[in-house]
Amino acid sequence: MYALTAIDWTEIEDLLRHGVKTYELVCADHITIAKKTKKKDKLFITNLSKQDVKAGLEGVITEVQDITTGYWRTVPREYDEKELLTARVQVKYLNDVRVTKVKDKGKGEGLTVEIKEHMLLG
Repeated sequence: MYALTAIDWTEIEDLLRHGVKTYELVCADHITIAKKTKKKDKLFITNLSKQDVKAGLEGVITEVQDITTGYWRTVPREYDEKELLTARVQVKYLNDVRVTKVKDKGKGEGLTVEIKEHMLLG
C-alpha cells in the first residue's frame, strides 16, 4: 500500500480524535499517490519523512473515503508558478500498524509499505 509521509503530527492526532480527516497534499510523491488511489484503497500515514520510513516504524492505516486532484491558484510573489497541482484525500482511521517492508519507488513516484496490524491483548 502507498504511504503518506511527513504529515504534521497534529493533523494525525486530529484523525485519531475524529476518525475521519481530509488532507490537502502538494508533495510530488503524494500527488502521484492521489492519482493512483481509488476510494476504499488503504493508505499508511506517518509523520516521519520518506527517508526515515523503515521496518518497525509505527503509524496508522486508513481507508480512502474520497479523493480529488485540482489546481490551486497562488500569489505569484510566493512562488514562481501561478498554479500548483494539489490533491485532497479524505481518509477514515482503521487501526495502528507497524511497517514490515518498505519500497521507495523513486522521486515523484511514492513510497509503498507492507504492514502488520497491532493485536490488542486482554
